[in-house]
Amino acid sequence: MIDRGWAIVATDYPGMGTAGRYPYLIGAGEGQATLDGLRALRQVDDAHASNRVMLWGHSQGGHATLWAAQVAADYAPDLDVVGVAALSSATDPLAVSKLIIEGPASALVNAVTSYVVVPYADEYPDLTLIGLTHPAGSVFADAAASRCATDAGTLVTLLVTLGLGGRDHLYDLDLDAGPVHDRLA
Repeated sequence: MIDRGWAIVATDYPGMGTAGRYPYLIGAGEGQATLDGLRALRQVDDAHASNRVMLWGHSQGGHATLWAAQVAADYAPDLDVVGVAALSSATDPLAVSKLIIEGPASALVNAVTSYVVVPYADEYPDLTLIGLTHPAGSVFADAAASRCATDAGTLVTLLVTLGLGGRDHLYDLDLDAGPVHDRLA
């Protein structure tokens, strides 16, 4: 891409390891952060970035890319989105959640679940962290979600979950009906 003279920007989503909320699998927030990154790139004189943009993302970035394409006309009408490529994106968060939650319990499942539960509880008034977890689970979820996956403290958090019990003891998520189902769908 660089050999072709394209300007490239990698989105840094708000939160996730820093102070404040983070929009993991909250579509509009991720999409807006992606478009904000493109707008910031256009302000760098030596980048020579145009308003014609191609959106590309993988995993969370794929999800963000799809949302950026959906909100671009209203949120960033100054950008001309000419293409979208989304790889391994969570296009159906409800189906992905069911696969994870209904699979074998593990510390990793608890950590990944916290990455969704915490931002959803922060974003949507009909969901609360206490309402989605066992009391000990809410402390774990908050601690796990406040760290980047590669942070050294994450290992300690994962080890703590082993002492708290299995998945059913940490989370109370109804993925078949109700507010969690509705928000993921």
